[in-house]
Amino acid sequence: MLKKIGIGVAIALSLTTAALLYLWHDRPDFEAAGVRYPAAITATGDAARPVAVTWLGVDTLLIDDGTTQLLTDGFFSRPPLARLFLGKISPDRAAIDRAIARFRIDRLAAVIPVHSHYDHAFDSAEVAKRTGAKLVGSPSTANLGRGAQLPEAQIVTVTDGQTLAFGHFTVTMLVSAHASSRSGPPLPGTIDVPLTPPARASAWKEGASYLILISHPQGRLAIQGSSGIKQHVTEGHAADVLFLAMGGLTLKDPEYRARYWRTYVNGLAVRRVFPIHHEDFLQPFGTVVPQPRILGDMPATIAEIGTIAHASGIAFELPRFGTPIAVFQNY
Repeated sequence: MLKKIGIGVAIALSLTTAALLYLWHDRPDFEAAGVRYPAAITATGDAARPVAVTWLGVDTLLIDDGTTQLLTDGFFSRPPLARLFLGKISPDRAAIDRAIARFRIDRLAAVIPVHSHYDHAFDSAEVAKRTGAKLVGSPSTANLGRGAQLPEAQIVTVTDGQTLAFGHFTVTMLVSAHASSRSGPPLPGTIDVPLTPPARASAWKEGASYLILISHPQGRLAIQGSSGIKQHVTEGHAADVLFLAMGGLTLKDPEYRARYWRTYVNGLAVRRVFPIHHEDFLQPFGTVVPQPRILGDMPATIAEIGTIAHASGIAFELPRFGTPIAVFQNY
């Protein structure tokens, strides 16, 4: 009898494992959604070139006018899944060094996390240490810098609406909203003391989430790093180009997605939109695949939003990883 029970348990475990593996690998396809991709430009050090933005996964954007560089997030380490959920994590310094070298991050003025969760601000202080850049953000982001023993002279704690200048760039930080579920946003709260890795991923609390406005003589771009809606945040502001986070939108209804679009795209009167934070960020750096279908069909959501954009006459293009885009041209 016990032997039969044991065999039954083993069969059940095998079937469960097979089902989980199937669900993990059952992923939709971005190409099948019929998305449009922007034309690439060659990223050189020519100061006369157009402003280039290179998407490096999640909300990491390298913004470069040939003289000065800005970087949002700088999330290059990708801790293994088991360690992320069961252990403590630390930035992968070798991975950070490889990314800095590969993408020629050699004129960096500021690292600007969109908020302080691990999938955004995890490497930000280490990037600042290696490049001499300022670490710009909330008091929570400042405590990430202190935990990494970044000099105070490199830490810039901002207030809502504060504007900073870096070369020809002007950066305005507006407190916005993080995406949330019925139980609220994930890992809310603040980092109130210096956070020194290794630590649990849950130690990287949200802090403040920002809508980041970046002005340059060539144009104005905006970055909304999470799919939460904050009414009136765009009042009095405008942009030509918007990088718009998609994370969490698959679990929202069409009315929410339309309201999200109106809040940021119509609110800023932009004419060109790039969806970001749309891939499975548990994958290795540089691997861009949608999350498993069981968590929502992101390509279908992007296609739905693309239909809204097309009806409004707004360019809607999916950036390719590591490919510089002349954001103020060719649309």
